[in-house]
Amino acid sequence: MTENTLHILIKLFAYISHVCGDTITLAKSFVEVFLTQQFSAHAVRKQLELFETEFDICKLPVYPSAEYQETVEKIIFTYCNELNKSLTLNQKFLVLLNLLEFVKLRNEKSNSLFMSNIVTKAAELFKIDYKEFLNCKFFIEDRIFDAEGKNNILVITGSKITGTSGIRYLLKEGLKGYIRILKIDSIHSYLFIVSGDDHLEINDQHIFKRHVYFFNKGSSIRSSKIRPLYFSDVEQSFVNVEPKKKIVLTVENLVYEFFDHTIGIHQLSLSAFSGQMVAIMGGSGSGKSTFLNLLNGNLKPTKGRILINDVDINKHKKQIHGLMGYVPQDDTLFEELSVYQNLYFSTKLCLGASDKKILNEKIINTLKRLDLYAIRHLKVGTPLNKFISGGQRKRLNIALELIREPSVIFVDEPTSGLSSSDSIKMIDLLKEQANNGKLLFVNIHQPSSEIIKLFDKLLIFDKGGYPVYWGNPLESLRYLKNNLNLLDAEQSECLSCGNVNPEDILLLIERKKINETGRDTEERINSPEQWYRIFIETKSKSNDSLNISSGNIPEINFKLSAIYIQFKIFVIRNLLSKFSDRQYIVISLLEAPLLALILSFFMRQTDVITHVYVFSKNENIPSYLFMGVIVALFLGLIVSSEEIIKDRKILRREEFIGLNRTAYINSKVMYLFVLSFIQIFLFVIIGNYILEIKGMTLNYCLVLWSIACFANMLGLNVSNSLQSVIAIYISIPFLLIPQILLAGVVVNFDNLHHTLASQKYVPVFGDFMVSRWGYEALAVTQFKDNKYEKYLYDFDKKISDAVYQINFKLPELIQIAETNISLIQPDNTINNSDTCKMQNNLILLQYQLNTYLLPPVNSKLFFFDSLKISLVNNQILKRTINQLENFKKMNKDQYAKIDIQKEKMIERFIEKNGMENMIKFKQNYFNEKLNNLVLDNNEFVKYTISGDDIIRKYRPVYHYPENNFGRAHFYAPVKKIGNFYIDTMLFNVAVIWLMTCFLYFILIYNLVLKAKQIFDKIIWVYRKLFTKIKNKELNNNRI
Repeated sequence: MTENTLHILIKLFAYISHVCGDTITLAKSFVEVFLTQQFSAHAVRKQLELFETEFDICKLPVYPSAEYQETVEKIIFTYCNELNKSLTLNQKFLVLLNLLEFVKLRNEKSNSLFMSNIVTKAAELFKIDYKEFLNCKFFIEDRIFDAEGKNNILVITGSKITGTSGIRYLLKEGLKGYIRILKIDSIHSYLFIVSGDDHLEINDQHIFKRHVYFFNKGSSIRSSKIRPLYFSDVEQSFVNVEPKKKIVLTVENLVYEFFDHTIGIHQLSLSAFSGQMVAIMGGSGSGKSTFLNLLNGNLKPTKGRILINDVDINKHKKQIHGLMGYVPQDDTLFEELSVYQNLYFSTKLCLGASDKKILNEKIINTLKRLDLYAIRHLKVGTPLNKFISGGQRKRLNIALELIREPSVIFVDEPTSGLSSSDSIKMIDLLKEQANNGKLLFVNIHQPSSEIIKLFDKLLIFDKGGYPVYWGNPLESLRYLKNNLNLLDAEQSECLSCGNVNPEDILLLIERKKINETGRDTEERINSPEQWYRIFIETKSKSNDSLNISSGNIPEINFKLSAIYIQFKIFVIRNLLSKFSDRQYIVISLLEAPLLALILSFFMRQTDVITHVYVFSKNENIPSYLFMGVIVALFLGLIVSSEEIIKDRKILRREEFIGLNRTAYINSKVMYLFVLSFIQIFLFVIIGNYILEIKGMTLNYCLVLWSIACFANMLGLNVSNSLQSVIAIYISIPFLLIPQILLAGVVVNFDNLHHTLASQKYVPVFGDFMVSRWGYEALAVTQFKDNKYEKYLYDFDKKISDAVYQINFKLPELIQIAETNISLIQPDNTINNSDTCKMQNNLILLQYQLNTYLLPPVNSKLFFFDSLKISLVNNQILKRTINQLENFKKMNKDQYAKIDIQKEKMIERFIEKNGMENMIKFKQNYFNEKLNNLVLDNNEFVKYTISGDDIIRKYRPVYHYPENNFGRAHFYAPVKKIGNFYIDTMLFNVAVIWLMTCFLYFILIYNLVLKAKQIFDKIIWVYRKLFTKIKNKELNNNRI
């Protein structure tokens, strides 16, 4: 209120006092009461001086006369019009109420009817609702039964009353007389008038009978004969809750212990009901968040139970599903989406069964109610890159829950990070929900005076989860001071301004003892355990019984969308959030082409002299294949490693609501697989075009996309398992380096540490590397499936097999047989020193003849059973050598036959296309470096002997493996499963997808987190056992 407005108001009171014929003393006392309610003592004195001056200079015509009425009306209405331009609605009501009371006290005056009409006209000029004006008029005139809005009147008495005629009644035992209360909806305020013999006080100030007072937030009416009447008691009396929608939440002997048996919440019982807003306070580590998570069902109590209308929330979760809402402290918003989109998708998931038009109207109404409609199309943004304010973000978080219309709402630190004005608006918003019949529990840290007054109940925890106080918020200061024996125990607020300092609550709890020098010590006056004992004793003396409602659970208008609909919504939401981030889209789509361009350009080896590029001469093709595998792994990991962790807070909320996690995961998987396909396709198209790799696009895309999909799943698991983005990016090298090292390129599998290496197959560690399967698939398919080699491969394989038998295997077996002959003495005996060598050689000969060289009918040679150390002699060994020579001759014949067939096919091609085209055809599709690599031409060792087996190393790409379970040497052309041979590329791709599915299974069932929890429990048990043993040893040593 400006000074000029106040001067006009003083003039108005001066003229009205003159009209009513009051003396200066009587008029001055009335004005003083009005001014004292709003201004300081200094301002009151100054304005009273002005009032005396204005009172003295007032000049009115003689009463009664027409000129008198006209002059009075003109002057008063002029002042009212001036005031109407500058007074708030609250101030207008204050002026009007004082005018009504002023007129009421002068009913015996002859001009009282005239003044009553003047006041009515003033209300009209102030644009005050006529029904509310009449309610105020009848309320002040003690005619409450004549008021139309009886539902806005509350009468508090000390005895039961029947026949209320629509007026609300509240029983207050011990009260003599009554307290009448009027609710004014337009200004959200309450008036009260007291009558009777009791000496009553409001905020430690005496209440005069039949005088109108405002009942402000946080106020309480007290008397020595009655229990305090709090503002919250009055406010809840006006909350309209249908009986079938009433909620009573009861905490019954609740105790919570962590897995290490540390007590998180000590035994506690309380109850709260619809229309209440409960604050939970306490210092850091006091158990506020733990208690809130117990109430909302995220944690299960160790002992006791939590009931909603006599239904255990932990035993009957389905029955109360959708009844509770939870607003965490952190944002659960999609920063890339708009305000409307965030609310739309949340509503669609929770209330998807509703009609689309009704759903949209519900969203718009919610946005308007929370003052978010004007910014509905603005992007939410990050806390650092803001598009909307912090208060708007908080309101949007609350809107996500309110739109579901839960009956019980849990809010964690709604004012954190907000300015004082935004904090008040936020709590006002929550209080509005309580006034609409909701039950709210709010975790709050050091609220302001105005905020603490808005709460109906306060629960305080001390360190270690010890309850300290449960009751009215303002009464907590009296409670704590009384138990600390402080002199000002009865003073809970400032007498001059009415403010409360909530910080005092925690300071009083943690108050320190003072030493001899007058300084605080480290020891508290009351420890958490002592405060808890006082809490238990006080609660037992108060005889407050738990309010347990046996009513039914209210009807829940909450129906989740079907799982496939959830999946669809998740997909759309994810796509919109990605597309709104242009930088992400540009990088995601350009990363693969740029890498392909860089790699292929640097690897496009040209002739040193002519600078002509020839594919067959490019020695970088194997490196390109390997880098393609690494790029696929890298891209797959990069795009997926943040997908879940950035949504983790949102996932917790959606898990609380009951949304399907699998549908969410599947939406992420589908998006990443599609994105990876686009990236791999662009990489292959550009890289293969520059390097002139022809006819392999489909094969390359299939293999590299499979690898990228595996990396997607690996990244999702990492994102789901680790707790920070930094940890994720630190872990990526640990995931990629083994893939690089054990791919079979950087380090030859034969050259690994002997404990890891395998002479016959790829080492087991290599089989766990997707890079090994991917690179082998690319190298083998590029070699044998290109247009040039695919016509010659069968011939080359048979020739290679024959050459291996002729030049390596059979000569080795013949040499072994000859060695055995030399070990036999002339008398057909064997020296003891040669027995072991002879035995090993015979086993090798017998195994090789039985397994490799015999016809498919598996018939035995006549001397086969004689290849035993007890039966063998020179004659049998010579026959063995002859048979091996026969096998050698058969292979030579086979070689000659196949070689002729191969030459004829080449000649036919040359005749048809010419020698020049033949050379060009080979240059376009055949790569010499890759040929040397898969044929292992640079390896001098063509075979190795291990036990009874001769392991082939010669030209591995032509060698079929014998293992029936898919294990094979590196660059094997096929893999064997049972009696079936499967092409290496197809088999390797299948293995990659099998590994991908395994990671998907781990992700869906959250096995990493479950394993971590089991591991933590094992570690805790081990530590506990170790500590117990150590303490026992110490005790024994002391004895």
